Amino acid sequence: MEKFNLFYNASYLDFLLFLALIFFFILVLAYIKLKIKLTTNITFFLFFYHNLFFLIYTYYQIEIGTDAVSYFLNYEGYERNDISTGRVFLHKLIGYFSALNINIHNINYIFSAISFLPFLFFLKIIQELKVYENSKINYYLLISFLFLPSLHFWISGYSKDTISFIVIFFISYLYITRVDCQLPQVSNKLFIILLFSLIILLYSIRPHLALLMTTSSAIYYFCSKKYSVFNYKFILTLGLGLPIIYFLFTEVFGNTLNYENITRIINMYRNLDEPNTGSQINLDTNIVFKFILYLFAPNIFFIQSLNLQNIIVIIENTFLIFFFLKLFKFRLCNIKSVLFNLVMLILFFAAMTLITSNLGISNRQKWMVFLPLVITFLHVRYFNKKNLNSSK
Repeated sequence: MEKFNLFYNASYLDFLLFLALIFFFILVLAYIKLKIKLTTNITFFLFFYHNLFFLIYTYYQIEIGTDAVSYFLNYEGYERNDISTGRVFLHKLIGYFSALNINIHNINYIFSAISFLPFLFFLKIIQELKVYENSKINYYLLISFLFLPSLHFWISGYSKDTISFIVIFFISYLYITRVDCQLPQVSNKLFIILLFSLIILLYSIRPHLALLMTTSSAIYYFCSKKYSVFNYKFILTLGLGLPIIYFLFTEVFGNTLNYENITRIINMYRNLDEPNTGSQINLDTNIVFKFILYLFAPNIFFIQSLNLQNIIVIIENTFLIFFFLKLFKFRLCNIKSVLFNLVMLILFFAAMTLITSNLGISNRQKWMVFLPLVITFLHVRYFNKKNLNSSK
């Protein structure tokens, strides 16, 4: 009954607000498209496609339910000590929306619309790399990637996945703009402010991802800069960075950092996914094979069960296999331009592969970083030797 009231207790004012939000975000979309000089005509079509998945996500929430629904139920209980940092943050945020009398559908739509913003900058990168001029096959391959259903579905509402996706994308984008003057730029001061703000937001949602982002940032800095160890900037960065990383480690693994405690936390997360759902990865599977399963299973070569949702995921993962094979032909122009993303991806996939034993959960988690992944390998000036020669 509580869930019924949650979804169906909407007024005409809520409906008018929903229409106003649609109109508002269309104006925002048009403004950003003009501001970043995005010329592609596919922008608005992709936006309405994204909105279609918002409707599908809404139906899924009502009929089947998601973990995100719990944020709207008894959100006043966020002060309990037995719930995670991310849940506390999301419960608090719902309190503010409730004070403004914004209902569940409009809250979901606000976050769904914001989650579309990374797609604009993704299209901007494709445009600046002149993918269409160099290879129409590559262009349509990348555009097809943007229409994968799971990529839109899992970021179509108020959830930790949606916020994580937005934050991770823009952190990776900020680092790419440091070495590519063709993309919209930010000043050094604004870069630092945005980076710290995004990591704090990520910490509020998922501390372990904030730890990975901070560690990746530290590795990027120390590998890309040529300062002496006696340089004051090096010492200042080290003095600020190490305490932050140590703090995040203690948040993720507890106050006692030792092998036994870290192993206990990892095993706890691995065992969370043990119920028989028909989509389990054997915990004893070789780590390399498990990594492959995490990224690409289920697919046409590895099928466990068939239903409509699994069929869609199988098609997507089979597409990803061929997409990755295509990536091996890409020619990196500057390793510095992709250093942060490469470190981040190695750390993320290593960590997620280690603790995840459920294919259903992996197919939600991996979309948080797949767009940054594509950006990493897209940030090239030429896709292969033929294109290199033809562009000269």
